[in-house]
Amino acid sequence: MNWKDATNVRLVASNAVITNLPGFKVVTGQEARRVRELIDPIKNDTIEAEAFNPDTDSEIEFMWFPAGYVASDDWSNVDANDMLAQIQKNDIAANVERKNHGVPSLTATGWRQTPTLNTTSHTVSWIIDGESSDGSHVINAVALKLGRYGFEKIIWISDAKTATAPNDLLLAEKGFEFERGAGYGDYLASSDRTAAYGNSWPRCGSAGC
Repeated sequence: MNWKDATNVRLVASNAVITNLPGFKVVTGQEARRVRELIDPIKNDTIEAEAFNPDTDSEIEFMWFPAGYVASDDWSNVDANDMLAQIQKNDIAANVERKNHGVPSLTATGWRQTPTLNTTSHTVSWIIDGESSDGSHVINAVALKLGRYGFEKIIWISDAKTATAPNDLLLAEKGFEFERGAGYGDYLASSDRTAAYGNSWPRCGSAGC
């Protein structure tokens, strides 16, 4: 695996850059997808980078969803209870595959933070508590960075006991930037494709949400 310092790493699919994640190493493209598959057998072609801090065991995933432009206002209509129910439903199917591969199941148990919109950075974030069949408890802290052509989904995966210090999701949010022309503010209503949140936000299981 071609692990390298997470500094000025270009992400081709999303037209973006990981500017700086101090202490982290990163792999991109097919190598990133392979790393994730070794950890969790659920196939995920949206992954474009996987970052890991060997000193803290902190892990961050970067996934690109080319759904089209999603207006941040759409998120005011998201029902948190419905969203959690959808995630838990998809966990059932994902856990069948995990069982077939001999790895522990993972199930979302509830919100630690319901979806919140930052209108300044055009970012939606939430935190989900999860429980594994091996008895461990994890959190998935998620940020969606809205862009001109879709959104980047950034996931910080952490042990629930150490999730508050430091919060590497905030580090990843600040360390990710769309390139010029691909950001939220570059959207052109006259020509660009749009997508309402109902068919664009990732309806995935707890391993990815």
